[in-house]
Amino acid sequence: MKNCDLKYYLEMSIETEDAIIDSIFENQCIENEEFYNIDIKKSKFINIQLLNIKFEKMFFNNITFENCDFSNSNFSNCNFNKVTFINCKLVGCNFNETILSDTIIKSSNCAYINFTECTFKFITLLCNSFINGAFTTCTFNICNIDDCKFTRAQFYHTKLKKLDFSTSDISGITVSSFDDLKEVIINEFQSIDLVRLLGITFK
Repeated sequence: MKNCDLKYYLEMSIETEDAIIDSIFENQCIENEEFYNIDIKKSKFINIQLLNIKFEKMFFNNITFENCDFSNSNFSNCNFNKVTFINCKLVGCNFNETILSDTIIKSSNCAYINFTECTFKFITLLCNSFINGAFTTCTFNICNIDDCKFTRAQFYHTKLKKLDFSTSDISGITVSSFDDLKEVIINEFQSIDLVRLLGITFK
C-alpha cells in the first residue's frame, strides 16, 4: 500500500474501532496528541516522528518501525507483538504496564527510557543505548542482549536472573536489592563494577 496519512488513520480507527492493517506510513510528523484503543497490524513506519504522544491500550502486531522518533512519548498499557524497532529514537519514553513479546530493538537510542511493570518475552536488544534508563518491577522471560549501553541504568525490583550482560556496558548501574543480581551473567571486568555496589574498594 502507498504512503498513508497516519493521523487520519489513527483518528478514524478511534471513531470506527476498526484496526489499521497492511499500511505503510512514511515521512510524517505528529506532536502532542493522544490516541487510545487502536490495533495496528502488519504495517510499516519509516521516518515517522511521533513526539510527545500519549498512546494508551494500543496493540501493535507484526510492525516495523525504521528511523522513527518517539521522543518523550508515553506507551501505557500497550502490547507489542512481533515488533521491530530499527535505528529509532525512544529517548524519554515511558512504558507503563506494557508487554513486549517477540520484539527486537536494534541500533536505537533509548536513553532515559522508563520501563515500569513491563513484561519482556523473547526480546532481542542489540546495539542500543539505555543510558540512565529505568527498569522498575519488570519481568524478563528469555531475553537476548548484545552490545548495549546500560550506563547508570536503574534496575529496581527487577530480577536479572540469566540475563547476559557480558557484551554490554553496565558501568554505574544501580539495583534495589543484591538478590536481584543472582545468576546474572557478566564478564570478569564487569564484576568490578558490581563489587563496587557492595561498597568494596580496590587498592
